[in-house]
This record gives sequence, structure tokens and C-alpha cells, in this order.
Amino acid sequence: MNPRTILKDYLAMRRKLGFKLKKHEETLRGFLNFFETRKDTYLTTELALKWAKKPKNTNPAWWTERLSMLRGLAAYWKMIDPRTEVPSLHILLPQYKRPTPYIYSYVETAQIFDLAKKLPTKDSYAYWTLYGLLLATGMRVGEALALDNKDVDMKQGLITIRDTKLNKSRILPLHETTCEVLRQYVKKRNKQFGKSRETAFFIVENCRRPSHHMAWSRFKKILIEMGIWNPSHNRDPRLHSLRHTFAVRALTEFYRNGQDIDGKIHALSTYLGHKNIRCTYWYLTAVPELMGQVLCRLDKKIGGEL
Repeated sequence: MNPRTILKDYLAMRRKLGFKLKKHEETLRGFLNFFETRKDTYLTTELALKWAKKPKNTNPAWWTERLSMLRGLAAYWKMIDPRTEVPSLHILLPQYKRPTPYIYSYVETAQIFDLAKKLPTKDSYAYWTLYGLLLATGMRVGEALALDNKDVDMKQGLITIRDTKLNKSRILPLHETTCEVLRQYVKKRNKQFGKSRETAFFIVENCRRPSHHMAWSRFKKILIEMGIWNPSHNRDPRLHSLRHTFAVRALTEFYRNGQDIDGKIHALSTYLGHKNIRCTYWYLTAVPELMGQVLCRLDKKIGGEL
């Protein structure tokens, strides 16, 4: 059977089980491009490793992730062609270490929104609103871009996020100030593009929903103008860093106000749509200021002050 057909059937089978596999599809298509340039007639472990370790100058954790994606396809491929070799789980063991997040300062976020309004595009207000919503709610970029009009209830002050990263939906309460900004955006959007031309909440040029690439490319221009863009640094600020900033600011406020951290962090984890509570606790150790507050509170507790 043609390898392209095998990949298509493999992805269809896994998607029926609830997996999205957008990244897998793109990555595995890259493997097939590599495979088709070779003289090999079937998949071998040696070939899998040669492909997984590309490019040479990237983080080895990416090699491990690529091989993991290919391993699933190889197992499926082997059912069709018994000659197929499935790379061992002991090859390229996980080496991923989550990088310390970049947290925007209050001064930097003020600069970001000031420059966003000055973007040399007709839809600068849409991006200004999008970036503000990301910081105000901690939503994932893809979640915000996927919003439809029906998902944003400004009367009730609620946003419904559907079909998320983990195939779950959740409802986010909004502050009244955020609702007011969204109302102003909708008013300007409808005046510019018409009230019912699109179901998408965010609309940009040519009446289309902005893509992740479009949102990031404009945000990157802002970071460059601010002088904080350095692609060689693993803590380099990203658009996703607005989500990190929201989470850290929320946790910092919990500690400063002496609130019940265990209860609050569970609520925050649900609000952010994290897979498990460990993903939220990670922020406590990833940011020096938070870690300092944790240790200070622990010291007081041991000393009998709490």
C-alpha cells in the first residue's frame, strides 16, 4: 500500500478516537517526504533515527518528540507490511525540560498594547483586542482565534471555549471592563465588515478569521520594536507568553493576599483548561518571584505565624 494512504488511514483511525493530530500530520508528512527521497522500500529503525535527528542544530527534545510521533505510525504500518520496524521505546529517551516562561512586566504589556494600536494595518484594533483578551483571560491563542460570535456573551459576561486542546469545553467569566472593550471592538468590527458576514468573532482584512501565523507575525513586529525579541534565547517572549503572564499574575495575587492557595490553584487550573494540576503548580517553581513567596509563606508557617 502507498505510504501516503497508510498515513491517511492512520490519522483517520486515531481521529475517530478523539485525537486532533494537527501537529502529527504535518510532522509525519515531513517524514514521508524524507522517505520518498530514499531507496528504502520499508521503514527501518535506522531510517527513523536519521529522520528524527533532523535538523542537527535543534533541541534533542524535538528529536525525541518526532520519533515518538513516527513510532505510532510505524506500529500501524507494521500491520500492513510486516517488514516495518517499530523503533524501541528505549531509543532517544525523553530529554524535554520545560523552559522557564517569559513573563511580561506591567511596563512591557503597556508598551505592547500601545504599539498594537499603531500597527500599520486596517485591522490593528482586532489584534489589539485579541492580545488584550489573551492577557485578561489566559486563553490559548488557538482558543481565542476559534471563537465565534455565539461563544462571546457580553451581557452575561461569559466566554464559551469549545473543543479545546484536550477536547473539552469550558466557560470563562469576564470582568466588566473586559466586556466593555469587547463591545467596543464588535461595534467597530460590524461598522467595518458588516454585522453578519462572518460567524468568527475576530475578523481581519478580507473578512476572514485571523490565523495563528497572522496574529504572531504582527505580535513579533511589536516585540522587535520594543527591543525584546531574541530568537536564540529559550525564554524568548512569545504570543503564548501572555497566557503565562496571566497565570503568574493570578498566582502572585493569591499569595500577596494570603488566600487559600490549594483551593485557588485548583480553580485557576480549571480556568486555564490545564490537563492536570501539575501544569499549574509548575508556575510556582518556574518564576523566581513566586518561588520566593512560596518559601516565605512556608517559613512563616513553620515558625507558627500561620
